[in-house]
Order: sequence, then C-alpha cells, then structure tokens
Amino acid sequence: MMLRFLPILERTNIEMADLPPAVELNGCLLYLGAFPEGAGRLLVNPRIEIDDNPDCVFLVAHELAHMLLHIFDDHPPSVVDLLYDPAKRALYEHYERQADRLAAHLLVPPEILAQYPSERYPTVESLARALGVSPRVVRLALDEPHASLEPVRGYLQKLTGRRDFVHRDIPTA
Repeated sequence: MMLRFLPILERTNIEMADLPPAVELNGCLLYLGAFPEGAGRLLVNPRIEIDDNPDCVFLVAHELAHMLLHIFDDHPPSVVDLLYDPAKRALYEHYERQADRLAAHLLVPPEILAQYPSERYPTVESLARALGVSPRVVRLALDEPHASLEPVRGYLQKLTGRRDFVHRDIPTA
C-alpha cells in the first residue's frame, strides 16, 4: 500500500481493490455519501503494480483529485458516464485534464517546484525520482499552473494533517 495516501484513504473510508478484468479503465473511484464522511472504493486495473509504482501513484492522486475538484470546482463526482457517450467525449477529456493537473500539483507542490532546478535536483528526472513520480508528472506540474490550489491544500491539511501527496519530507535546496 502506498503510505503517502494512507491519511486521506483512512479519513475518507476509501479502500483499494482490483477492477474486474473486463473493465477497460486504469482506475476509478466509487464513493457513496458526502465526501469525506461517506465510504468508497478506489478500483485499480489489476495489471497495474500498486506498491509505489510511479504510474499507480499518479493514478491514485488523479482519482482523489476528481473528488477534491468536485468540492472546489464545477466538477461532477463521476465522469465515467461521459466516457461512454461520444457526444460528451470533449467534456470528459476536459475533466480528466483538470484531475491530471491537480494530481500533479499535489504530487509536486509549489514549494518544491520553486526550488527547481537546483544543485540537488538539476533535472526533471532527478526531481521525479526524489518524489517517487514519473518525469511526466513533474513536467505537467511545471507546464500547467493550477490557479486554485491553496483552498484544496488547506482542505487537505484540515482533513489529513498533510497539504499534499508527497511521500516524505524531501530536501528542497
């Protein structure tokens, strides 16, 4: 299990489980009740290695970002139905990009980005390794500013005691 997500998964009663093999998604979050008092299942495609695999780290952050965006933005609690409606495909992709961007900024928060590049993290790859994410996630955080990040980070702080999804305190200078 990915320790970086334990505070939010425990506080919001979300369990991780495998998606049925026939489902052609990498993952999805099913949540019943009002967030964070309800309960949910974060379903991951069984072909994806879970234990701190950078791709799975981003997948979990992305699915949690959908819930956080629903609280703070005009974002539906689920976008799966949009995926299967060709007339709503552009809207689906818009919401997926929003979740990608928020997930990237919670995995590579602004105070760490502000220190990049540095002697300790001279490349995107070195920063990605230190954070346990893929270089694509670091590039996304660098290229896609997130205007409304502070309310989400404040909410996470109150909810879990952590402002982001960084796996440990890493040196930033």
